[in-house]
Amino acid sequence: MLHPLSSTLTPPNLAQGDQQRAEVSANEARLTAAYGKAMTPEQIAKELEYSATYVAKKIGAVGYEHLPWVRAIAPHRRKRGLRWVYATEAVAKYLDTPQ
Repeated sequence: MLHPLSSTLTPPNLAQGDQQRAEVSANEARLTAAYGKAMTPEQIAKELEYSATYVAKKIGAVGYEHLPWVRAIAPHRRKRGLRWVYATEAVAKYLDTPQ
């Protein structure tokens, strides 16, 4: 049974964030196909064309939140086993932003 206020003729309205989420960028599709849903600091370094040591030191340190790539990627950190990994979606969003 349908809710009295619902309509079967019109699709449900998506919030602005949901509409943007429905469209996957080319970078996000490529990174997800290559790395999955999470990326290691070494993989991030390869995509950003930085050294693995530079990324590992900057992304985990407190004093480097002023760097745009750290600000975009670091909040999406989570633990996988004994390693920290970062959401592939966050890396793709950073790569999609104009520099």
